[in-house]
Amino acid sequence: MRIKVDTMDNLNALMIYESTDEQILGEIRRRLARMRRSCCLSQQELSLRSGVSIATIKRIEGQAPQDISMSILIKLLRSMTQLEGVGTLVPSLPDSPYAIKADGTKMTRISSRLRKV
Repeated sequence: MRIKVDTMDNLNALMIYESTDEQILGEIRRRLARMRRSCCLSQQELSLRSGVSIATIKRIEGQAPQDISMSILIKLLRSMTQLEGVGTLVPSLPDSPYAIKADGTKMTRISSRLRKV
């Protein structure tokens, strides 16, 4: 029996992969709306602070699934002083061993012909 989970707060790292893209995007939209309200900002105030149109903010916070461009997401988070979480969204990783040439310099492209596993 599978339990339906409504928010990602209750999901662990493994269960998040069972969520659809729409479910994850819906949770991001809900969190943005909660974040705006916790900053005591109206949609109009957030629009003025961020430079994002109020129509776009309403669309993001609406019920219908909407894609959010990265640039708009960054503008909204910046205007609410909440950029700290961006680093965990796309973490910095060490260079792949395949990306380093024998002389120690970095490759600009990795050819599948060069990789021998």
